[in-house]
Amino acid sequence: IALYGEVDSPVNMAKCYREIGLIQNKQGKHREATRAFTEAYKLLEQSDDVKARASILGFLGVSYRSQGDLDRAEFFQREVLKLVEPLADRRALAPAWANLGNVLRQRGKPADALDFNERALVVFEELGDKQGIAREHSNVGNCLRLLGRLEEARHHFSESLALAEALGNQQGVAFQLASLGLLHQELGELDEAERLHIRALEAFEQLKSVQYQALQYENIARIYRLRKLYDEPEKTLARANELYSAGNFPQGLATVQLERGLIASERGNLSLALSELSAAANSLRALGMNIELAKAQKALDALDPAQ
Repeated sequence: IALYGEVDSPVNMAKCYREIGLIQNKQGKHREATRAFTEAYKLLEQSDDVKARASILGFLGVSYRSQGDLDRAEFFQREVLKLVEPLADRRALAPAWANLGNVLRQRGKPADALDFNERALVVFEELGDKQGIAREHSNVGNCLRLLGRLEEARHHFSESLALAEALGNQQGVAFQLASLGLLHQELGELDEAERLHIRALEAFEQLKSVQYQALQYENIARIYRLRKLYDEPEKTLARANELYSAGNFPQGLATVQLERGLIASERGNLSLALSELSAAANSLRALGMNIELAKAQKALDALDPAQ
């Protein structure tokens, strides 16, 4: 950046800021990444390269989604669509559809998300983009799982896993192990769910992916709760909370609090359950995490503090 600044090359400075942002996102430093992408966009704002501007806005949206700011995430992904739709360039449209679908799924709108993710999958298949195909099979599978279409979801997760293994994409493999773990949890196959989450945790530890390590600890704790082993989850939830705190992941901190509230409720500790669930609901509402908010509200409605 310093050298390109000396020769007054804003386009190349923007590329460097983009690369720094991508590295920081991989490291879980999403706020720093947001600043890097913002600097990149400032340098390209007057550029005629619409695709380059759209790409940076897309990265900004992904970065804000990772921080739990779903309003900004959705805003930027819709801004991307405004830029690329007039170009009628399907190579540019596919990632824009995929990213918007991911935000909508996190906002508790899996049917709307599925439409965008399926569109993206079709284009990646047309282009022969194997990484894109693998990623969108995963995204489509997650939408279908949330919609209760579990066997269809299993097909997409299995397709994604096979492609990730063939491509040597260890992060993709880890994601699909985790997704299949959630699927088996939905099916009530808790032994297999736990096995898959442990494998995913080991993979994410090797990848040094803090956010997703935390998520697997949380998933394993949920399996313990479903088995009614209420003394077991505290260590795994504490580890998840520690990692989420270190990585500044507000979504994870909120869902850990939700899980603690659910455990307290099932154990009959109503005052603790009310405290944890109320705090979790407030956080989830602020983050726009509607699916998790509905779980918290349902658990709160079932409580009778007067008892």
